[in-house]
Amino acid sequence: MVAGSGQIEAADHHLCEPRLRQRFWILKMAATKVILGDEFESTLQKQLNNAIQRLGGTTLRLDAGVAGSQDFVEWKVKILGCEITVENETYVGLSISGHGDVIDQILEAMNLAG
Repeated sequence: MVAGSGQIEAADHHLCEPRLRQRFWILKMAATKVILGDEFESTLQKQLNNAIQRLGGTTLRLDAGVAGSQDFVEWKVKILGCEITVENETYVGLSISGHGDVIDQILEAMNLAG
C-alpha cells in the first residue's frame, strides 16, 4: 500500500521488497498461516519441498529440536523476494506462514489451491 494514498501495489515477482513509487516506499505485507496437514505426512512434506524448490526458494535458516514429547522443525526460506516460515511440530502439524500472495503461489505449485 502506498503511504497516505490508499493505492495498492500490483503483485510482482518480488512481493516483499520495498519499491519506490512516486515519493512513497511500498511494502505489501499480508501475513497468512496455513496448516497443510499432519506432521507425519511425508508425501505432503515432499510436495511442499518440491514446490518451494520450483519457485526458487533458498534456505535462510533451519532449526530443529525436541521439547518434552514434541519434535519441531522451523525452516526459514526466502522465496519470491519474501521470507516464509515452514514449521513441522508434533500435535500441531505441517504449516507455512508468510506473505499471503507467496503462500497462495506455493499452494498452487502443490496443487492445493482452491
